[in-house]
Amino acid sequence: MPILTFRPTHTPHPYQSPLMIGVNVWADGDIIGTGWLTRWGDVAEISDLFIAPPYRNLGVGTALIRHLAEIGQSNGAQWVDIGVDEGNSHAKRLYERLGFVAYRIVPAHPQPIIYLRCPIGVLLNP
Repeated sequence: MPILTFRPTHTPHPYQSPLMIGVNVWADGDIIGTGWLTRWGDVAEISDLFIAPPYRNLGVGTALIRHLAEIGQSNGAQWVDIGVDEGNSHAKRLYERLGFVAYRIVPAHPQPIIYLRCPIGVLLNP
């Protein structure tokens, strides 16, 4: 895995709110990934997670999810939620491997969204 640096994003999210924190992942002088965290009470929701294709399957997504979970924990969250398109089996397998469990399906177009939840302690203490 490349050496990673996590930095706040300076690109606004289309639904930006004071509860949202964006993080870019840097490696080799480039932004290779991004993700957003929104805190809802004791839940930190990860959204808009993206890793550049050449950096997938190298642990970058796992590192970003754990980094966002650390931010959530430092802001009082006890749970992490993440949504995934029903057809994105690769991402869903990653989330399940990290300890996430599906708990809700939201009908959406073109595919339903599966929401998964994990205790922060499970993510941060593998």
